[in-house]
Amino acid sequence: MKNLLITHTDMDGVAAAGLYLYATGISEYKVIYTEPYLMNEVLRRVVVNPPERIAVFDIGVNPGVFSQVLEAISSLSAKKVEIEWFDHHVWDREWVESMRRYEVKLHVDRETCGVGVVAKHAFIKRSNVPPDFLENLVNGVCGGDLWRFDHWLSPFYIRLVRRKDPVSWKNVVVKTISSGVYWDRAFEEKVLEEFEKELEELSELSKNMDFEVFEANGFKIGVVHVREDVENSFLASLVLSRVGLDVAVIVSRDGKLSLRSRNVNVRDLAVALNGGGHLKASGAKIQIPLTVKVLTAFSRKFLIEYVADLIKENASYLKRLRD
Repeated sequence: MKNLLITHTDMDGVAAAGLYLYATGISEYKVIYTEPYLMNEVLRRVVVNPPERIAVFDIGVNPGVFSQVLEAISSLSAKKVEIEWFDHHVWDREWVESMRRYEVKLHVDRETCGVGVVAKHAFIKRSNVPPDFLENLVNGVCGGDLWRFDHWLSPFYIRLVRRKDPVSWKNVVVKTISSGVYWDRAFEEKVLEEFEKELEELSELSKNMDFEVFEANGFKIGVVHVREDVENSFLASLVLSRVGLDVAVIVSRDGKLSLRSRNVNVRDLAVALNGGGHLKASGAKIQIPLTVKVLTAFSRKFLIEYVADLIKENASYLKRLRD
């Protein structure tokens, strides 16, 4: 295997991988879809039989596993593996310096999304790129990922790839974009299917929603259980508005937390929980005690209460953002 692409599981990560292939013309490759908190495991397996080149997209630093990630990168660097990393999340200076110490070609730009970083830094060998392809793909994906929705494709792209989607579908999207196509009939059919599921779920949500609201550190916070067919950001936006929250926390049974706000820095809280991300949109993965897992099988309220208590204990990390 010559080229290994490691990318995030959402649309931004998938699009970034596809655009990288389009920009570089690489035809022999494998794609691994993962989350930041699993990067240590992914790289540990790669070290055993490394490729010639690794490209990483839309994956920031998870403090809880970063030392193990560096250890793997050190081994890969010693084996002369070329590593490129494209990201748009917040990176501390020491993380950047650690990566560059091992000659990782790191491209971090917080002003755009993952696919936007690729668009800025990967087009070295390719010329005569159709402007409408880059413009629609980058602006459409970034508009959804950064929650701006300032492009007509943004609400469609954010539904085109869901983290729960099978690898086979993500591979289809990567291949389509790598061929220079930003939208096609298969994409349209998938999005329509997602809209139908989402409308059914939102209708149910209007009648019954599992959540707990409380105040901590001067902020009104809500913890809500994830809904399978509603994107976390949409669910968070709904409860932020409906309940008048400062912070929304979306929790799933496996311990994944999505933190969202419109005016509060939630990243520091995420980092305290060994996660990370953006100032207004971050995530973390926590360990759920066995007793809570068992009780949650009977009622989601036990999981919600456990997470609510955890957020209360760490609420001092929340800070109001200046306008």
